[in-house]
Amino acid sequence: MREFIRRAIGKSSKMNQDQLQSLLTLVTEEYEVLDAVLDSFSVGVVICDSFHVIVQSNKAAARILPLDVHDVQDRPAWDCLTDDDVARFVRAAIEGEEGPTAKEFALELSASTRYVAVSVFPLVRSKSVRGTIITAEDITERKAEETRSRRLESLASLTNLAATVAHEIKNPL
Repeated sequence: MREFIRRAIGKSSKMNQDQLQSLLTLVTEEYEVLDAVLDSFSVGVVICDSFHVIVQSNKAAARILPLDVHDVQDRPAWDCLTDDDVARFVRAAIEGEEGPTAKEFALELSASTRYVAVSVFPLVRSKSVRGTIITAEDITERKAEETRSRRLESLASLTNLAATVAHEIKNPL
């Protein structure tokens, strides 16, 4: 579909009004499908242009990231993040050539702590970097499961130790 639209745009100077309207309808429908796909992800996605300004984000990003979505134009992505640690990481990952491009954060909310994994990737198009993609995943449940698993392992170790000590005490008797 995209190739058809690309070729049709190339021939747009030869199109009449109805054909142009039809082409615009196809482009709009294609954009709406891509927008729906992006909003269907459970992972937050923020797309920035080459000036690091947010050009698009999905609903999950607004829900997961501490993102100030009001007045994002002409501001780099890190200025739109309300958490200082996340903002510093995103800025360092975008501006720096080296260093980690993924990090986990504990975000303090009014009632609880939420854990978020943030990753930063270059947006490559035509073999050159044209922007940045920031992804965010809520890993609170995974962290809670890891904590439960560690507690169960500790309890199993303690039970094993108690059984061994009891056996050693009982043996001489």
